[in-house]
Amino acid sequence: MYPMSTRQGVFGDYMRKKKAGFVLVNALPCDEKRVGYKLKEIGETYLLNDSGYRFIVQSEAYDRDDLGENVTMKIRRIPGVIDTKTMF
Repeated sequence: MYPMSTRQGVFGDYMRKKKAGFVLVNALPCDEKRVGYKLKEIGETYLLNDSGYRFIVQSEAYDRDDLGENVTMKIRRIPGVIDTKTMF
């Protein structure tokens, strides 16, 4: 019999459920439009007006580590992104 756990098993990640995480993103004013287009490619993106951050992105992840990897590998590498805050 194959081992079954919540992390891995016969079906791998198919057995795990993704959860929604939110990432607040701040960008340089001159790069906001370009950053907004890039964020839309990653996940559902909303523009914020009256907060310390300019965008909020909904990103799906299996756990906090997975969400952190998404933020580090995808969002923070976009030119013009100056700050992020992750909520899971």
